[in-house]
Amino acid sequence: MAPAAGGNEVDHEANFILRALVKHWTVNPIVKSPALEEREKYLFLYVKLIRFNRWMMFASSFLIQFCCGSLYSWSNFNDPIDTLIYGTKTANKAPITFYIAVGMFGTTAMILGPWLERHGPRRGLSLGSTVFAIGQGITALSLHRKSIVGVYIGYGVLGGFGLGLNYISPVSALQKFFPDLRGVAAGFAVAGFGAGSIVWSKVILPLIDRYGLPGTFAILGAVLAGTMLLCAVVLRTPPNDFTVHGLDVRGEKVTDNDVEGVAKDAAAAWLEPDHSRAPTLSLIQSLRSADFFFMYLMFFANQIFGLVALSRLSDMAQSALPVAAYESNFHWILAVLVVGLVMLFFVRTDPASRSAPGYKFSVFGMTIVHFAR
Repeated sequence: MAPAAGGNEVDHEANFILRALVKHWTVNPIVKSPALEEREKYLFLYVKLIRFNRWMMFASSFLIQFCCGSLYSWSNFNDPIDTLIYGTKTANKAPITFYIAVGMFGTTAMILGPWLERHGPRRGLSLGSTVFAIGQGITALSLHRKSIVGVYIGYGVLGGFGLGLNYISPVSALQKFFPDLRGVAAGFAVAGFGAGSIVWSKVILPLIDRYGLPGTFAILGAVLAGTMLLCAVVLRTPPNDFTVHGLDVRGEKVTDNDVEGVAKDAAAAWLEPDHSRAPTLSLIQSLRSADFFFMYLMFFANQIFGLVALSRLSDMAQSALPVAAYESNFHWILAVLVVGLVMLFFVRTDPASRSAPGYKFSVFGMTIVHFAR
């Protein structure tokens, strides 16, 4: 009888954990009160001066991602931190901070995504910015005391947590406000991350030369966290029953009206996604599906490059390029290449063409198909 009882306890614990996980990742739509919907018609909620417009979310989301992009400029700190703490550039201890931060970044986004959906982007951004500011302060104090462990905790753990939460806060809300331009909205916001990584890379070294490492982290913490907290004023989720051009917040049609002027002829009918044919899966079934596996594999491979290359991008560039060329042109050359590739592979994601082959809207893709034929 004892083994059976023990087995039942194990099964009960496993079921409890499974139920807890499913409950955490199951999110019901937020229902706003009429009073809250009325307040959110204005930018400053309780001050009825400026009416809120969904296009304000574009600028706010871009600016938040621009601040989060400072994470990818970390390689500029490697040599100065190793030199300050260990007296040599070859200690190779500073890059570990980036690995910790990226790990916390992704883990936070994964775990707190459902929490963010329940509590809204404003609260998420406020929490993330506050934790990030505390982490920057701890990093500055740790550098003053020459403690690499403090840097790991301050920037790696706390900074990664704050940036991970702030990264997902605006994108989710932005896509809900733009169901007619979901891909464009998300792409524009995330472009701020790449732009930020380039711009902040040009700012870090001059700040270090002028204010030292502790002062640099204190200044960047105040500027970045303060900017993101100000952007929290703009963030919000759409009101109840929000629709744009006949689409709800999930991008599904709720009326028979044409969307963005798409004709209802047979030739264009295949462009419209048929949601009735989409399988209905539980959370566990989705996680076990082949689609999720390959999507996860794709993103995992993408992040491997970030961990290996971006953590030492500045070091590699300085060793591969002449000093003058690196200091004056490298980051801008990189920016041009990135923007150029984005334009080459640009894919329209409006409702009329979301189901169409991507190469039809990509200069690079059309060229390959043309010569392949």
